[in-house]
Amino acid sequence: MVPNPIIDWRCGFTGNQLTTWLSLWHFRSRNDRRHGLRYNDAPMRSQSTSISTAGARSLNRRPCVSCTLVVSLVVLATTAHGAAAQGSLDPARFARDIEAFEAADRVTPPKPDSTLFVGSSSIRYWDLAKAFPGLTWIQRGFGGSHVSDNIYYADRIIFPYKPKLIVFYAGDADVAANKNADSIFTDYKTLISLIHSRLPGTPLVIVGTKPSPAHWKQVETIRLANALVKEFVETDPLVRYVDVERPLLGADGQPRPDFFVDNGLNLSAAGYEAWTATVRPAVEATWPKR
Repeated sequence: MVPNPIIDWRCGFTGNQLTTWLSLWHFRSRNDRRHGLRYNDAPMRSQSTSISTAGARSLNRRPCVSCTLVVSLVVLATTAHGAAAQGSLDPARFARDIEAFEAADRVTPPKPDSTLFVGSSSIRYWDLAKAFPGLTWIQRGFGGSHVSDNIYYADRIIFPYKPKLIVFYAGDADVAANKNADSIFTDYKTLISLIHSRLPGTPLVIVGTKPSPAHWKQVETIRLANALVKEFVETDPLVRYVDVERPLLGADGQPRPDFFVDNGLNLSAAGYEAWTATVRPAVEATWPKR
């Protein structure tokens, strides 16, 4: 194991040793409390004593200040590592995309009461003019975006438009970044709550994360996240959930290759036809009559 300089600082022991030491510390503390003893009753020793010597000596003294700091640093490091494993990325990576949307809005201001299609690349590459002839729409898809990125930029790419209907799709990049279903679901709940709060009465169509050859290894995560979102919105009269999994699978239960382009993620023309045929009824049914 490569030593971790944060964990080894001052105390001179590894993460595994720290875990063992903390377990022993907790066990000793618990037993002492049972017998009416406290760590303050133990004799104080120099803080320079190395904990790497372990054993009874280290357990018979009050933990040093530096070790308490190390424990805190380890917790922070572990939390940071967990966040990284969950695919947390800086939303600033999409700053230019958002600025481009705003520049386009200044040149051609979107019409009021439009239908807003927002989310990741599946929104970006969707031929909305072909899919929804006669519909006034705004297309704000930015490839690779997570649900959380759309939350972050909602003040710039969702709320200002005051749309009559929102159609949202994301999730591909979330599972690619190894986010788990609960994390994705939590972001969806936040997004839905924000839309209800900032745009009260505005209906929302959520297109479930699609299965794809590129992310077939994460299909169980996709299915669980989709199921959580679907269940969550079932009693919400303003939200309609659309499941696009079945239309994109072949008779063998696998994503149809002809429905995807070479990268195995983005939909082909045929894939968009199947996708649109599934989503359009929900959009038409949810489109408010004003």
